[in-house]
Amino acid sequence: MLVTRQSKTVPYITQRRGEVADLLADLRGAPGPRGRMRLVYRGERPQDRDVHGVLWARCSQAPQDEHGVPLGEPVWRMVHPARQRQTMQYGLCQVCARPARTAEGTLFLAGRDEYGPTDAGIITCQPPVCPPHAPVAAELCPYLAGEPAVFLAASCPLYGVLGTP
Repeated sequence: MLVTRQSKTVPYITQRRGEVADLLADLRGAPGPRGRMRLVYRGERPQDRDVHGVLWARCSQAPQDEHGVPLGEPVWRMVHPARQRQTMQYGLCQVCARPARTAEGTLFLAGRDEYGPTDAGIITCQPPVCPPHAPVAAELCPYLAGEPAVFLAASCPLYGVLGTP
């Protein structure tokens, strides 16, 4: 599922030109399952929430090729929320969208501000990478600034959601 344009790889999670987020005006407050107020989309669909009931940003999807690769000009520095969610939830490589786990574990790349020297564990919103695409992700991701720390995780359970209230 790897896309190469003009000899530059476009990671699967990169947003494409024409993919547009829904307007904030489409959000409103409504009582949730336990009676507490929460944000909902007008005309909310089941795919708007994950298995834990967390509301995810809506963003249109670019057309895809026969392999499921999004087509269109990349919007560098922008991550498509649905593809990020998919890669995190299923442990897929952020570049090629294939399983990232190896017999040794799962690779994650972290930026300088994401971990400390005494941290026993790391919480990240960066999807994993497969070993062949770790150098590509390190080079292309502005968040990693070309100098990521590389972590091999024996396990990587989903922890939470980073969002904007």
